Amino acid sequence: MCGRFAVGISMFELVEHFSLDFNQSGSPGQPETVHSGQCSSYCSRFNIAPGQMILAVVGQTCRPVALRWGFVPHWMERVQPVRHPINARAETLASSPMFRDSFRNRRCLIVADGFYEWKKDGRLRLPYHIGLNDQSPFTMAGVWDCWQANDGSRVYGCAIVTRPAITAILPVHERMPLILSRDVCHLWLDPGYAIDPLDEALVVSSGQVQVQAVSCLVNSPHAEGPECRMAQSPETPGGQGELFGAC
Repeated sequence: MCGRFAVGISMFELVEHFSLDFNQSGSPGQPETVHSGQCSSYCSRFNIAPGQMILAVVGQTCRPVALRWGFVPHWMERVQPVRHPINARAETLASSPMFRDSFRNRRCLIVADGFYEWKKDGRLRLPYHIGLNDQSPFTMAGVWDCWQANDGSRVYGCAIVTRPAITAILPVHERMPLILSRDVCHLWLDPGYAIDPLDEALVVSSGQVQVQAVSCLVNSPHAEGPECRMAQSPETPGGQGELFGAC
């Protein structure tokens, strides 16, 4: 699964790396465009947790939007005060009643430059940061939907697509987000393209990935600074010995 991730880059780096069109308007039922002046609030975040607003890209024209991390299907009678799905398994994406309509019609890219996984070690769960070797930002495959209340208010929620882990990540966790190779991102955004989310040609290779043990500060969703992904040896006393969530 993917339960935390980071967008540690600046607004300038974000705009430079991705070809985002900040001047588009969304059609009815679509999330509003995030304009250039709003982008900074979605950058330099090192411990993004479920339920928070995140930066995503929708449509073949790469329109930047804000989505809530937590999927709420449009057919749900009311938004339950419970945790909504934050991940969607690639293996069942096309058949799941929860996600299949969004997989066909509402795919998105979720901007990140790293994510966290916890390795089980007996009763301990040790945090690791996973990103690209060159520290560049990347996009994770996602799906989104729009739920509308009786009063007309809307919730635009999303889930990150996960798949079996590539070799470099397997020692830490058996699953990973679908990190898309840069040259196939446009295919994920094209609803007319019959894409297979388990196609190995979509995902980055093990040789592109860096896995690093980090401080247990990331266990707490209240910790949001760059120290969350400070490199640390798993054997460092006090850095990794706490139970998950106990920092």
